[in-house]
Amino acid sequence: SSRRPARGSQPIANQRFQGPTIAPWARQGRRINMGGACRWGRDVVSGFISNIPLPKEAVLVNARLGVLYKFLQFIALCGAAYFISQNYYSIYAPSHVDIEFWREEGQTAISQDSHCSDVAAYHYNYSGTIGYKPLHCEALMVGEDYLQATDSMFFSTLVSDTTVRSDSGAACADLRTKCGARSGTYEEQPAEQNGGTVRCRCSMNDEFLVENQEARAFVFRHSYQVQDSFMGDSMQSGSSSAPFYLTGKLGSQVRVQKQMVTRIIKEDGSPCLVGGKSEYKPEDGDIHGTVAEWLACGDLTLDTRSDLTKSNLPDETGAPHVRISGAKVRLGLRYHNWGPGVEGNVNTVCEITVHARPAWVSRIVNDHTILPDSLESESAGRHRSRYMHGVEFTFKRDGAFYFFTPYTLVTGIVNAVVLVSLPVQAIRLVALYGIGVVSTIYSSVLRQRFSIFHQFHGMTARMMVAAIGFRALTKQWNTKVEDLEPMRMADVELHLEEALHHDLKTTDADGNPILNKNEARMLATVVTAGLDTDNGGRVSFEEFVKACSSNEYFDTQTMIKFFDEDREHYERVFDPTRAQIESIHRKRRKLRLSHSYAEEDQDVEAVRSEKSSKLVVTAAKSILDSPVFSVQSVRRTQI
Repeated sequence: SSRRPARGSQPIANQRFQGPTIAPWARQGRRINMGGACRWGRDVVSGFISNIPLPKEAVLVNARLGVLYKFLQFIALCGAAYFISQNYYSIYAPSHVDIEFWREEGQTAISQDSHCSDVAAYHYNYSGTIGYKPLHCEALMVGEDYLQATDSMFFSTLVSDTTVRSDSGAACADLRTKCGARSGTYEEQPAEQNGGTVRCRCSMNDEFLVENQEARAFVFRHSYQVQDSFMGDSMQSGSSSAPFYLTGKLGSQVRVQKQMVTRIIKEDGSPCLVGGKSEYKPEDGDIHGTVAEWLACGDLTLDTRSDLTKSNLPDETGAPHVRISGAKVRLGLRYHNWGPGVEGNVNTVCEITVHARPAWVSRIVNDHTILPDSLESESAGRHRSRYMHGVEFTFKRDGAFYFFTPYTLVTGIVNAVVLVSLPVQAIRLVALYGIGVVSTIYSSVLRQRFSIFHQFHGMTARMMVAAIGFRALTKQWNTKVEDLEPMRMADVELHLEEALHHDLKTTDADGNPILNKNEARMLATVVTAGLDTDNGGRVSFEEFVKACSSNEYFDTQTMIKFFDEDREHYERVFDPTRAQIESIHRKRRKLRLSHSYAEEDQDVEAVRSEKSSKLVVTAAKSILDSPVFSVQSVRRTQI
């Protein structure tokens, strides 16, 4: 497209640009070239396998920025190490925790002097209308001194009974006598109000402390089930009473002879003795301790007075005893298979943290009894309402099992890689925007402006310089291009020795040259093989020019495609190159219309004259002798 048209031909702007020949099988109606298709497929596969894209880096020489970069890099590396160390496993919580608990008699030799010998010491007025004044101690039958629910157990310490006995007819006289003897309240309804039958009722109140309730034992065992595979198809099950655990798919689990250890600790993490020990293994049996021992883990007894349960009302008398108000004991079970204690034949550790707090804890129990009377054909009834305060035991389940998961490890590595890259991005921001004039220079290095249209000029200029270089190396200044002789192996060796003259004369510490003649010849052989793409044994003009432009962003064939008017229209949507080319040709056409073709022909003949040839020779020699062999040198010489 850069050639001038012959006389009588159309201007360049009106010519139709022909693109390079595309693959034979790409156009419809053409016969498929199987050999070309195979070569194309081979090149694609070879490029796919051998091409490895790597990012290009710019290294800034700046000691002050370097110190900041190394500091940020150290922090990032520490963070990356933490990410990887904490992200090679997944944490699973137990999907099921089962607790079996019950009451036992426990100790029976605890002294009663603390509460039964001085019951009046426990009297307490909550307000002017509400008060607690137990009259005596009483030992309740087994089954009456505690209440068990699905997930809690209640031990009563203070009982307030309201018993109502009802009867009718002649039995009312006997009920009146017994009610008076027990300081009860007797009520009677006349026969006129009840269909001719007299009905009577006696209400009796009794408030007392439960004897030796702190000696009762609270006993339990526990078990867990947790997912132990990142696939979710395997479960692990263990129990405090079994010296093994099960693992595998449900229904086909296998035994592993490793056990679970249960540790009882206080809220501050210190061991708490319950049943004489703070650590239970399967061979130690079930976990058992008295009410007093469990309360002691929270530094409480039933005789402790606590301000936490005070009403702070005007008529209150002091602070109530725990035996009066009650207490809440929460046992927090936390399972883990990693950390202190998990070693040897111990697979799982369950830490039970005892939380004991004074609180108003109460329960109500109502009993109804109908007693048939065979003598009077009537019926007698009894109703008891029992209001109790006491100690309540509840459970909280938690846990964290650590199992290796490749997905989590990959996530940790990705996070670490991202974290390590942050110092580079931080330094990049500082270098581009935070150092004033220096940032302007760094910006030109780190941000390369690229335009396809402007690459045409530089690429063709460098190709012309390469063409002049070939003529200078082979001393063929006046030879036509089609008649240029290829460069021989001897020419390559000669010129390569001249280029490596300094290395051939330089010696190492032992006095040996760092590059000898034989090595230079081997290098010349390799260079010639790389230049000689057609394996003809010599380097042609075309091969030399192509090698000199091998580092360009595109080759001449790709450049010619931009001048092909048959390009697809969708390619031009985001490509301004074609519009820039057409703009140049329009300007060139206007310039040509202002000059005659005769003047252009005279200019062409002048360039081809002997005087112009000598000028070209002088220009080439000056370029080769110049210390900076560049496009700027070519332009200055042409000027």
